[in-house]
Amino acid sequence: MTPAGFLVEFNKRLTSGPCVLATVVHCTGSTPRAPGAQMACGENWLLGTIGGGAAESKIIDAARQTIGTSSPTQVTIDLRGTPESIKDGICGGTMLVRLDPLDQSSKTNLTEANKHLTTGHMIRQHFPSDACWYLEMLDPDTTLDPDQEWVVTPDPMLLIIGGGHCGVALAHAATPLGFRIVIQDDRQDMALDSQLPAEAIRTHLSVDEVLDSTSSHGQIYVALVTRSYKHDVEAIKHLTTRPLAYAGLMGSQRRLIQVMKMLREHDVPESFIDFLDAPIGIDLPAETPEEIAISICARLIHIRHATTAGTAPASLDATSSLADAR
Repeated sequence: MTPAGFLVEFNKRLTSGPCVLATVVHCTGSTPRAPGAQMACGENWLLGTIGGGAAESKIIDAARQTIGTSSPTQVTIDLRGTPESIKDGICGGTMLVRLDPLDQSSKTNLTEANKHLTTGHMIRQHFPSDACWYLEMLDPDTTLDPDQEWVVTPDPMLLIIGGGHCGVALAHAATPLGFRIVIQDDRQDMALDSQLPAEAIRTHLSVDEVLDSTSSHGQIYVALVTRSYKHDVEAIKHLTTRPLAYAGLMGSQRRLIQVMKMLREHDVPESFIDFLDAPIGIDLPAETPEEIAISICARLIHIRHATTAGTAPASLDATSSLADAR
């Protein structure tokens, strides 16, 4: 679950009564989750994970004891145990986890923040030392680096060009990874709504029209899984001037050679040709549409984490004492 996806689900759970938001705010050594990982705990429900196992059980117990209080607290998870002295685990590091008790009074703030994200804008989490967690809606014109200061960015869009077997399989595989799925194909009888995840958007619009309508809504990843090399070339011609996070092209070696030849004949910049991930995905002995989709998703995960590393820094608002795990 992505940070943005977590906030959407968390907003739904707040109607269930008071709860506690657990946030990993600092780590040393080897730990199951990095700073920024979050979990919400109600009296009889959980959302998200900070790593599972005995360490998470300790946090759940501490969080439920904190429900209904008014001030944030912190818990240190010590994973530097040995077989003789387990402590909280033997991963090798420590995690400092902040617990923020929340109730319905946070729902308005969370609802507004989620609306801000859905319109393509960033928000920032705040952890003041003398008050509980809250969200700030950042100005659309902000130049803040999205990799700093507890910033939450909108989930990226995955534009799947081609509604055949591989396109449909990719839509299903990528949905739980936090991508907003848009699948484009000019054929009316392919990738029917009944074949797609409920959240996916099916469109017959041109590639240009799709990108024009979504260009301000966060990062865009493109998977070209079309029915022919001619459709590949036509689509790519409309991608070259777009600010894409990723573009991958499916095809055999022979097909890819033909596509690259035609792209050069159409004066597609060499820099964009180099940017294309072709063949798309990681190198797996994939054959079925579902296997190919897993290969593509593995590449998307790799690219996404490479471009979002550091989103959660190891310090909080005027809370330097929380930055030292003991």
